[in-house]
Amino acid sequence: MEYTKVTFSIANESIQEALAAMAEQLGFDGFEFTNDALLAFVPTDLFDTKQVDELLAAIPDFQAIAYTHEPLPNINWNEEWEKNYPPVLIGNDIYIRASFHPSDTGARYEIVINPKMSFGTGHHETTWMMAETMLAEDFSGKRVLDFGSGTAILAILAAKMGAGSVLAIDHEEWAYKNALENVELNGIANVHVIHGDEMAIPSTSFDTVLANVNKNVIIGNLHRLSQATSNGGFLYLSGLLEEDAQPVIDAALPFGFELQQQKQRNRWICLKLIKNIKGR
Repeated sequence: MEYTKVTFSIANESIQEALAAMAEQLGFDGFEFTNDALLAFVPTDLFDTKQVDELLAAIPDFQAIAYTHEPLPNINWNEEWEKNYPPVLIGNDIYIRASFHPSDTGARYEIVINPKMSFGTGHHETTWMMAETMLAEDFSGKRVLDFGSGTAILAILAAKMGAGSVLAIDHEEWAYKNALENVELNGIANVHVIHGDEMAIPSTSFDTVLANVNKNVIIGNLHRLSQATSNGGFLYLSGLLEEDAQPVIDAALPFGFELQQQKQRNRWICLKLIKNIKGR
């Protein structure tokens, strides 16, 4: 597969990390952080300068970032990826590894993720915080929806924590296929993966809804996410920068959600909301 290297001229480490997370949604699947630039790698057939320009223009922190791009020679990217993809340990509870890493029987939950182009390996702050926040909840027998599931890492974690049933939905076909592979890798029988958007969410309600996406997707789908969350159920949200917190909380209030917990890791946040519609 042919790749394109894009060099974003930005020295701020937090902004580099934020840009990398957003670029993953455009198909970028490799990153290198330097003192003065973010090097991002994307399959050439997925590279679209218009999409990159729109991403930079949409976020104030990104608007002054200049970039260049160049094609790369064909090399064994799987081999390069394996060299630079370490396992992740969240506390002493969750060990996330690729299939080529050794197992760690000391962790309560071990998850095998081969991400390919999909977002969700536990390395990024948003996935880390979602998983860490989930540890405090009792998932036994719960009905769980993972909206924008990426690798299905959170869906798999919920299943390993005892959820009765888990539905994972992603609109990207390659993420859908990757989620199916990861569910199989982990030997999970009760995670059902669907290729679709918010229209694919069934009319049934869920005890817990997970959405590690971004501000615009969250706000644009709050009505549907509210319908999917049972009264007294929880909505976990991440993929959000610190300045996104209040706008998202304010937008969720009319749908019956109340903030129960907020976490921050570097410039990223994770929100845990409870749906509390009185009289129902």
